[in-house]
Amino acid sequence: MQGCVEEVLARKGHVIETTRARATVLAAVERMNQLKVGALLVTDGDRPLGIITERDVMSRVIAERVAPESVLVGEVTVVEGDRVFGLVSIGDLTSWLVRDQQRTIEDLQDFICHA
Repeated sequence: MQGCVEEVLARKGHVIETTRARATVLAAVERMNQLKVGALLVTDGDRPLGIITERDVMSRVIAERVAPESVLVGEVTVVEGDRVFGLVSIGDLTSWLVRDQQRTIEDLQDFICHA
């Protein structure tokens, strides 16, 4: 696969969807559904704290029988690092791969047709 994460981010854009650590998990899930994304960057003001994903909600809230309207995002968030350049999902990578393969197919078709 040609390309790299920087190229995926350049194509995707640098908009990072966020939620506050003090928001309820239910509010975060509603935001993910509205934006059609599977993860949100968790922030405290402008400071990144980590991410919350659909999997976090399922394994740390629903499976533990915790009411999503009563638990805060900051209570289920994985915290790592203090600088974020972008988020790349499996969907972004799949889209990049398909686009890259389509270019290869078109190049081969062009080669065959003009040989």
